[in-house]
Amino acid sequence: MKVLFACGGSGGHVTPALAIAEMLTRQHSEVSIAFVGNENGIERRMVKDVGYPFYPIAIEGLHRSLTFRNFRTLALAAKAPFRARAILKAFSPDLVVGTGGYVSYPMIPAAKKMGIPTALYEPNAVPGLSVRLTEKHADRILLQFEGCASHLKYKERVRVVGAPLRKSFATQRREEARRRLGLSGSDFVVLCFAGSLGAERISDAAMGAFFPLQERGITMIHATGRRLFDGLKKEFPELCRRRRLLPYINDMACYMAAANVIVCRAGAMTLAELSQVGRAAVLVPSPYVAENHQEKNARLYEDAGGALIIPESRLCAETLFERILFLKENPNLLSAMEKNAASLCDGNAEKRILQALSEIVDF
Repeated sequence: MKVLFACGGSGGHVTPALAIAEMLTRQHSEVSIAFVGNENGIERRMVKDVGYPFYPIAIEGLHRSLTFRNFRTLALAAKAPFRARAILKAFSPDLVVGTGGYVSYPMIPAAKKMGIPTALYEPNAVPGLSVRLTEKHADRILLQFEGCASHLKYKERVRVVGAPLRKSFATQRREEARRRLGLSGSDFVVLCFAGSLGAERISDAAMGAFFPLQERGITMIHATGRRLFDGLKKEFPELCRRRRLLPYINDMACYMAAANVIVCRAGAMTLAELSQVGRAAVLVPSPYVAENHQEKNARLYEDAGGALIIPESRLCAETLFERILFLKENPNLLSAMEKNAASLCDGNAEKRILQALSEIVDF
């Protein structure tokens, strides 16, 4: 049995693919896994770290502003189906799974035309463009949220399965994680990140709060995103040497487990990870996503008592500092938030995902 995953563009597209791949290999040791993505995308680095074979394909999304780069984008889109067929012939998969990003767009239709079973996974409450463009070619559409189905045409193919997470999110413990990262068990640790590319507003607030928090005995670890790291590395070389500033976090389960508070966006996969490790969060929903779905995601966690929200329009070093200090000085509230976050964890996603895939391919 061979399974090919098509994903890319951001870590949020790659992490569910890696999680499903891990589920398949854990349940079926004879399964062979490979990935397809952009040669220079984060997907290549993430897949390489795990050791799966990787097939590159050149494709990118259209830019919203009028730019000559869109001519390149259209040229790549015209060539992509030929490359997709070549990859499918080379690997000869029994199943192709797309988990978002423009890489899915040529791979899923090409697989369908070649008679290969196909599945899509959408973690958000509102489906992305690649899912909407390719849903007619998918035999199964796997969703994290039931409400997402109302945005899709082929509802009979939908299965609501929850969020696929790698096993490490369920097994990491704070003491063990801190030993691995060289942190003291008594430290109050804040982990801050904003996805693989980073976000200037969050990074500016984090760096502005960094030293005032340090003066209050609070350790911050900030993953800047690769786009912002080089500039900060020149300004704060000592923080980089001490690994308090990082471009990106590969072992997110370990860093999340080590933290007392996590500052992050409110993407669906990130929130699922938060609930699995049971950590309190200060959420800064992205205002730049379809139908403001991160705001809706964040409100669910706030209403459950697992998170505080700072709208990006109000985010600055002072507000971030105040929220974090407030949580440190209220340990009973922090403990309750951890329990509330953990209560949102769905422990049956793996079973539902494997069942949905077994409907279209015989493992």
